[in-house]
Amino acid sequence: WPPASQKISVGVNKQPVSTSVSRSLLTQMGTSEEEELLLHVLLMVPEGADFVPGDAGLHGSCNVYLNCKLLSTEEATRSAVVWGTRQPIFRFSQVTPMSLTSKQLERLKNNVMVVEAWNKRPGPGRDQLLGLVKLPLHQFYLSFKDPKISALLLQAQYPVVAVDSSL
Repeated sequence: WPPASQKISVGVNKQPVSTSVSRSLLTQMGTSEEEELLLHVLLMVPEGADFVPGDAGLHGSCNVYLNCKLLSTEEATRSAVVWGTRQPIFRFSQVTPMSLTSKQLERLKNNVMVVEAWNKRPGPGRDQLLGLVKLPLHQFYLSFKDPKISALLLQAQYPVVAVDSSL
């Protein structure tokens, strides 16, 4: 299927962390009562390209919206509908807090975040799935799995970011 988006980025930004919390990260993987580390996860989808509705041929336009479940939430997040175009400008961003524990870290390993692209059609229940985008989360696992590196990342000025610019 055609590319669902030109640029999608997922970032992890951290809350200011005390030295004791970052030090405890060095030992938390082996403890039964681990401290949780608060991170903020940012999903950004500025635009999309080349959406083709299945029943309208190459010249039809779409009413595109995005649907996504962020990492630790059960509820899906939905963008606004961008009406009448095959090149939507979404300017969609969603921030959600995430508690980083060893269990949550393991969920990032070899995992993806799925963003669905839908075509809004007249009438209830008639929306059409245009495609799926799978954003790899493994880079975040690699960044935070080593407690020493993780502690340094948490003290760094910049967030940990993964970008997929040609989906």
